[in-house]
Amino acid sequence: MWQLEARVTSKLRDYDPGTHNAVIDDGSILRGRIEKDAQLAWLASGSFFEVVCARSGHRIAAHYFGGHDGDLTITAVQYLAWSKGRGFVVGLESKNNFGSSWGLLCLYHLGKSRVIRAVELPAQVKALEIVSNIGGANCNTHHLHQHLRWLFGVVALVTHRGWIYLLDLCLDIPLDQSDEANRAGIHLVRASVTNLPMLRQRAMAESLHICVELQAGAIQSIAGSALHYAPRTNQLAVGFENGVFQLWDMSSLQQVFQSNLPKATVCAFALQEPENDPRNCCYLWTVQTLPGINKEIILHMFQMEFKERTSSSANIFYKGLNICKQRYTQILSAEVSAEQGKHAVCSLLGCHVVERYRHGFSDASLREESSPNTSVVIFVWETAKNHTSQPTITLGLFDINRWYHAQMPTHLSRKELNSYFAVWSLNSLLAEAPSQYVLDTIVHEHSLTHGTPTIYPPPEAFFCPSSFSFDITCLLDGGVIHLTCPGLQHEVLNSLSCAAPLSADSLCVAYDRCATAGLLSSHFADISPSHLSWEEKMEAVLMAVLRSGHLTMFTKTVRAWAAAGNLDSVNKLCFLLQWTWNKVVQIKEEIDNLCMPLFDGSSRVADPLALSLLGRADARLQNLKSILNLFLKEAPALIGMVFAQHMWIILFCL
Repeated sequence: MWQLEARVTSKLRDYDPGTHNAVIDDGSILRGRIEKDAQLAWLASGSFFEVVCARSGHRIAAHYFGGHDGDLTITAVQYLAWSKGRGFVVGLESKNNFGSSWGLLCLYHLGKSRVIRAVELPAQVKALEIVSNIGGANCNTHHLHQHLRWLFGVVALVTHRGWIYLLDLCLDIPLDQSDEANRAGIHLVRASVTNLPMLRQRAMAESLHICVELQAGAIQSIAGSALHYAPRTNQLAVGFENGVFQLWDMSSLQQVFQSNLPKATVCAFALQEPENDPRNCCYLWTVQTLPGINKEIILHMFQMEFKERTSSSANIFYKGLNICKQRYTQILSAEVSAEQGKHAVCSLLGCHVVERYRHGFSDASLREESSPNTSVVIFVWETAKNHTSQPTITLGLFDINRWYHAQMPTHLSRKELNSYFAVWSLNSLLAEAPSQYVLDTIVHEHSLTHGTPTIYPPPEAFFCPSSFSFDITCLLDGGVIHLTCPGLQHEVLNSLSCAAPLSADSLCVAYDRCATAGLLSSHFADISPSHLSWEEKMEAVLMAVLRSGHLTMFTKTVRAWAAAGNLDSVNKLCFLLQWTWNKVVQIKEEIDNLCMPLFDGSSRVADPLALSLLGRADARLQNLKSILNLFLKEAPALIGMVFAQHMWIILFCL
């Protein structure tokens, strides 16, 4: 298994003292999350709620949720932006002195730094999700059920008793109508109710919020544990602590699927869309935490096949679920973090999807008919041999399109680890902040890039998920820290620069790494390394470095061999100088062949392919010029020895 290493790019940026005093030193369980745009993050501990900058860790807003008849504890938080502001929907639970408990849902306005909505619920809120931030019959909510279109701001929530509610936030009425001390109530209605607009008007007159209760197939007395609304499929996924999860269609308010998974808590969902699947398929990830002393994380991927795929207002909608079946299963601690063994304690730290569209589809009218050409799901988990041992943090990246290319296996095998599932170690994070623990992580969508191929056509290794490079922000209990995860090709080239000058043993390792990363020329693919001489292996590695432009290896090698001054190092310098000049001659011939048709009297113009080849040749020529200048600086005596043979070297470098 080739496990790549993340690098820390910033020191730990501590929270403000006020944040430490409020949530860090409170003594309650601390939870937090970074929002999708990686600009904001929130922290919650007991009744304390803090909003911080995800880049610097500085405090943006803070609030204490207080109640006059019991202590409030934050249980769920979701970010919400609407036409009149932005803030957070916060779910809370309360227990009074008599032992009874109830729930509370608050809308916290970020700009005003106070609660502007507070709705009392008959049960504790375990998870919540935003379904809509707009409302009214004239809004672009045609994909929702007619009942939901009459509501202004819809929040889905599941309680500790397994009840599933769709709550009206009433964003169309003046704000500051209620708070924690003056709570509004709810008016429960069934999905089959008629004349909902009139019922809503009556409820608002009595300071009540309409709450649609989903009944069919509801699991009573089993606590909910996770919610996920996918606008693309218009489905609400609801997870429970007994391992069951349900799919509810928001256009009909009907349950369309219920799983039969092992009895373990469903803790997260994620949805992926493959590129150009004619069967109208999407894939839903369900993450479970297995019970017991030796906890593990198990991933289930379900294939959802729909009747049709339509577009509306630059949005894609899948309609009519035909099939939902499990296609892939993976246990993280046993199959991926094998260095900890099969009896490791494992906990999930993050799960989200990153999608990228082709650059040509910037226009909405073109993009609406396309599917993402890149769709990866990111899993971050912590593994330890027991609850007291030093943990290791791992990031896994699953590429759905490469999984298609691998013929859709049902589970991960060791030889397929880099074909569609790549792994990075985040242990450098623990070295930078050893006493901290991770609350959440997020990969910056704009930073996700593939390695630039240096050989055309690109080798298979450049299409594997291990070639991705990206930046990460990690939310810790004491601050914020940033990391970068280099791709396989970038990591191999950096290792060559660090290992220079290459000895006989290190050259064999470097050659094998370059072959694995797809950096060697195609004619080396069918040749066994044992049949190659030192010079042939060195030429292959040097050419890989030259194409990439990582000249640090050349600099270190020339300086080390020039400083050694012995016969062996002089011979190696002569070999390197001869190789460099041969490449100059070779590129000169390539440029002549490309330019010759432009001067044969046929009035031809350079086509895009020729211009691209000329650009790459020019880049390599500039790199060779830098190497020859390095010889002039570090080994002038050697240049004098071979001046008679290569007198044009000096003229070329002037």
